[in-house]
Amino acid sequence: MLAAAILSAGGLPVYSRALYGFGNRGVAGLPAHNYSYDEDVKVTTVKKILAASAAMLALVAGSAFASSVDEAVAERIKPYGSVCLMGDPCADEVAATPAGNGGASGEPRSGEQVYQQFCTACHANGVLGAPVTGDADAWGERLANWNDSWEELTQSAVAGVPPGMPPRGTCGDCSDEELMESIKHMSGL
Repeated sequence: MLAAAILSAGGLPVYSRALYGFGNRGVAGLPAHNYSYDEDVKVTTVKKILAASAAMLALVAGSAFASSVDEAVAERIKPYGSVCLMGDPCADEVAATPAGNGGASGEPRSGEQVYQQFCTACHANGVLGAPVTGDADAWGERLANWNDSWEELTQSAVAGVPPGMPPRGTCGDCSDEELMESIKHMSGL
């Protein structure tokens, strides 16, 4: 009977329909096999794999970029005068600079040395109303405001009392005597 059906329908296509069903119905009411579905699954799977790979690559690249940005920001915002440990490159620089109350020989720095290193930026051109170096009238007025006392004028510089004057005039390691000598050098008095 099956052979008669195959022969009467023209051969193999009838047999094929018998296996996979007519239309969308397969044998015994099961869905017919859809070969185009297999291709869709393959393409979709490849797309998902590529998308997951791209996402992982983006995460890895993003985290590497973020860590380099974090390091750069931390370097820029670290506190001025942060701790320098032995063995660090900055420790060699600290060892090469003069000691706090004097040069490498332990002698106090001259007023001119302190002025050249720390005071020139503001007092050479009168930034924020700073008395200009060599202007005896401006310095005489400043000295008169402090009872004509070099010690009191020096203490005002130590405290950063005039508006715009940084404490110790940015020379954190200068002694009071070194600051007084630099003030006398700037005043020309």
